[in-house]
Amino acid sequence: MQKQYSKRSVTFSLILLVVVFSIISCSLKDKEIPMETFVNIYVDLVITKGMASVDGLTDSILFIEKETIYKKYDVTEAQIRNTIEFYNKDVHKWKAFYEAVTRKLEELQKSEEN
Repeated sequence: MQKQYSKRSVTFSLILLVVVFSIISCSLKDKEIPMETFVNIYVDLVITKGMASVDGLTDSILFIEKETIYKKYDVTEAQIRNTIEFYNKDVHKWKAFYEAVTRKLEELQKSEEN
């Protein structure tokens, strides 16, 4: 009887350990995105949405394009939401973000002109 109890304890402990590591790895993956990456994602999304409105793309195509951008930067929808929540805590972060977005768009415009 004692050996059965020990096997159950070990099995339960291993399962608990796997669950804890899974939760930790998921929560780490869902952390906020670094600003530079977030700026690049946002700029790509803005450009894609602008092109979609000109080309008359459907919402389903836009969704696919958005998912492609997320894959390009290896981010999830949860990370995007967490990043937005992180920025919502401090208006100065949004100010710095939009300044970086403006610079990035200006750089892209200059490179297109050349």
